[in-house]
Amino acid sequence: MKKNDLYSLFVYVIMLAIAVVTGLVFVRPTFAAASTAIPLGNGFVFILLSVLASILLNAVIIELGHLVGAKVGGYEVYSTCALWFTLRKRKKEGKMKFKIGGFDGLTGETKVTPKSVEKSNPKAMIYFPLLFLFVEVIVLVAIIISGQVFSSPENSWVWWKTFAIVFLSAAFMIHIYNIFPAQLDNKNDGYLFSILTNQTNKEAYNNMLLSEYELAMGGEAIDTPVYDKVTDFTSRINDITLYKDFDKGDYEDALAIVEKTLACEKDVSERVYNTAVAHKIATLMMLNRDEEAKKYYISQPLMVKKFLSEVGNGPALRAYILISSNVDESYGETKEALACSESMVRKTVANKRKTEELLFDKTFDMVRAKHPDWDLKEFMEEDEIEKDNDEENEKEDD
Repeated sequence: MKKNDLYSLFVYVIMLAIAVVTGLVFVRPTFAAASTAIPLGNGFVFILLSVLASILLNAVIIELGHLVGAKVGGYEVYSTCALWFTLRKRKKEGKMKFKIGGFDGLTGETKVTPKSVEKSNPKAMIYFPLLFLFVEVIVLVAIIISGQVFSSPENSWVWWKTFAIVFLSAAFMIHIYNIFPAQLDNKNDGYLFSILTNQTNKEAYNNMLLSEYELAMGGEAIDTPVYDKVTDFTSRINDITLYKDFDKGDYEDALAIVEKTLACEKDVSERVYNTAVAHKIATLMMLNRDEEAKKYYISQPLMVKKFLSEVGNGPALRAYILISSNVDESYGETKEALACSESMVRKTVANKRKTEELLFDKTFDMVRAKHPDWDLKEFMEEDEIEKDNDEENEKEDD
């Protein structure tokens, strides 16, 4: 198990411990001793709704802290998400639009672009959620004390106190994950804070944010350095150049960047490493090095092959399509994988979506070239189908 996986497990154990202690020590005795009717007439329903409301409101409060911190730190916000509820800037109009979307974080994510690479300070986005937590603690503790002092059979203070305890517990659980000073399985502020230790790292981070914004808005990514020492953070910066190389068809250069990640297996998360494996397999096949790709795939441990078969992201799906087609030569599995392509492109983050679409098109063309006898018309555009029909008719005429 890798270091970041151990850290994640450790944090989850702490979060679970907080939940158990809250339930057994603070909440459960309330139901036994309360002399007023349980809200909603059911203790389980009341606690369940309290937990869900606490998670949602804490997610909103954290992202509100990120928003305020972004403004103070000198950034423009173009996307903010709390539990899949997303406000995102539209490319053409420049207005914010509501949508349901994914995120990289425990409960949400706010995406920004710097107004100045040299001057914009991302640390404000870390401080303000903590400041809001401090205010939140003061308010909730006041409610808990009031519930302790003023509760009686004639009022509902005891249940307000119970809700405040649940809310405070959820806040601590989420913030422990968010401020933990190490790389976890989702993006967190604590790891970011540990990276932003000097001006060079701040400028590298701001350059990455600027490139991601330009790509998300349909523009061109700016030039960024390629790091030999790859971590989850520097892999995001390397990805900017990687996808530019893919976009231009410079697959040898792209493969060289992927190899840097593979050489730093101990320093990156399992997902980043497995994604690099997927990139290598797909890229080798794009370079017509099928035998090398086949041997590399066969040499992978079971967990990596499972990652590819579960097709959790674009590179994994592209690699799995080509493995099914060129290695296993399975018509059924290839068709099933191809059927996921369109939805996978939609799920890809905005700054990579256009390039992934091009790569999926090339992948499909490679499958057709490898197996011209396979019926894949359901994945083709109408003009391609007509062209194929014309070619078949010409062959029949000859």
